Amino acid sequence: MVTYYPGLAGAGGGGGGGWGGDAAGGGVGIYGQGANGAPGTSSSDPKGKAGSDTGLLRAGAGTPHNYPSVAGTVYSKHGGNLRYRNAVPVSPGETLTITLDYWIRDNAAGYGAIVRILWGGARSFPSNAPATNPLGQVVFADANTSWTVPAGITSVSMCAQQRDGSWPAVYVVAAGSTVLRAQNEARIGDGGGDGGISNGGGGGAGGYEGNGGYGGGSSTPNDGEWTGLPGGAGQGGGGNGGSGSSRYKGGASWGGGSSNYIDYPSSPGGNTGLSGRNASGTYTDPIEGDSGGGPPAVRGGALAWRNNVAVTPGQVLSIYAAGGRIRIIWGAGRSYPNNALKV
Repeated sequence: MVTYYPGLAGAGGGGGGGWGGDAAGGGVGIYGQGANGAPGTSSSDPKGKAGSDTGLLRAGAGTPHNYPSVAGTVYSKHGGNLRYRNAVPVSPGETLTITLDYWIRDNAAGYGAIVRILWGGARSFPSNAPATNPLGQVVFADANTSWTVPAGITSVSMCAQQRDGSWPAVYVVAAGSTVLRAQNEARIGDGGGDGGISNGGGGGAGGYEGNGGYGGGSSTPNDGEWTGLPGGAGQGGGGNGGSGSSRYKGGASWGGGSSNYIDYPSSPGGNTGLSGRNASGTYTDPIEGDSGGGPPAVRGGALAWRNNVAVTPGQVLSIYAAGGRIRIIWGAGRSYPNNALKV
């Protein structure tokens, strides 16, 4: 005679045990600790219930003795182990190696272990790991490359900026179409601005909602002297234009009696940053650094941004940033031009 016993409830958010010898245990969700899984209690309700269940992916369920393994062998297995760790130091660009062995998932997804990595704000295991859209950002500068959309990301916002107006266009291609481009007079996006034109002083960087200021020239020469004229103000977060060159008499020469001259070169245009709109002028981005202002006699670079670009996890975007830089951000509520700060 075979006697079947009910399983036991899970503890600490764990899955419940199966009833008797013919039912699997319950898996555990990977979105933080929740309620304990109830056990299987009878032949009509034999399977252990999932613990910490959010209705999403679960894993770690133990198998009964007559359940075939992935390799085809029939044998029972204990419930799977779960571990979490917080505040793991990493570096941008660092590669982590993820090793997954076979195990049973407690849903229709089939076999496989699960590893979940989260970041952003105060999220951590076990109590603050909700199944929210992840937060993040990535910056590409001075190179053409590609970027693979991370898991869980279906929408991104992005900003492109020319180093200055002498550099080539900076743009992003998704599914064969250019979705964003920073280039003077040829911008693509939801907003942005062209770089200021140079009249001697460098042109200001294009802004988020307006153009960079024009570079100033110089007054008409008079008796070998001239005065540099100030550049124009940047608009919508753009950089101011630089001033033109000056020349003034500096006193008698060593022997000829003619005057020496002191030259003051033109100044570069003002920059702007990639972390969202700020005051117009010469702005230093404390997060990503500033750029876009033209050197003396060079036009400022354009800036363009676009929000709600639809993507799919694993999709590859082509990044053309050899002429400047591109920043991509994602996460609930984050967008350009006013809510794009680093997280």
